Amino acid sequence: MLITAFAILFLLAAVFRTLRQVFYAAHVLTVLLAVLAYNAGDWQAGAPFSADALWIIGILHLLFINLWTFAAYGYDKKAAVKGKRRIPEKALHAMAFVGGTIGAFAGSRVFRHKTKKARFRALFWLLTVLQLLLVILFRTISQA
Repeated sequence: MLITAFAILFLLAAVFRTLRQVFYAAHVLTVLLAVLAYNAGDWQAGAPFSADALWIIGILHLLFINLWTFAAYGYDKKAAVKGKRRIPEKALHAMAFVGGTIGAFAGSRVFRHKTKKARFRALFWLLTVLQLLLVILFRTISQA
């Protein structure tokens, strides 16, 4: 399974030129594979996107996006030390906002990256609070 995942990532890296394109393609592929794997036996049942399936897909998305965000912080730190091309701050914030908050927080602590930039940290915490408010709002709406 792990060898297959690496083979797919290398294939995506060969097809797409930038790290951002590889990230997007791998994410879409993971979500699609999760949908197909989870619903393989349910297509005849008429409910390919049941509530249970959406929870599983959501959990897989969060796992994937947090791993990628953590890796992006590590890559950006390494690039900063070596003076190479960096990942834009907008991209790091976007990955955190779409679910990678835990990966971003862990990456900043483990790699000691973006810990002294007050503006970056303030925006990160603002996005985190906004994210929590959206979760509370969606939870409230779904219970009504």
